[in-house]
Amino acid sequence: MLPATVTGKLESMNDSIRAASHPEADASSWLTTVLRVAGTLDRPALDQLRPVLRLLALSCDIVILDLSAATVASPPAVARGLLPPAAELDRAGRCLLLRGASPELVAELSRARVPAVTLADEPVSRLGR
Repeated sequence: MLPATVTGKLESMNDSIRAASHPEADASSWLTTVLRVAGTLDRPALDQLRPVLRLLALSCDIVILDLSAATVASPPAVARGLLPPAAELDRAGRCLLLRGASPELVAELSRARVPAVTLADEPVSRLGR
């Protein structure tokens, strides 16, 4: 659970984003946000991540969730937890992109029909060749 001070700040930011968002925004501009999860992505971490993803879904065109430094404790639970924010982004014509998702998580995302894009990581030795 997020501390009350963080929750209050998120709610305040949410109000500001809703007030600033409007459908007449310049269609040629877009916003991408990258979140890098480090450590174990378990139930408490997922509970902290979900409100942030919901907030970003209001204003970002692409939310990149970088899992390359994370250990996913339960791929089924993470897939279920990502479904609501991914669906919200998808309904708005936006995208949740997961980088560094394990094959197990990719399979669970597919089973749960999470509308997200996964990006396979290339080994460092192959980059730049």
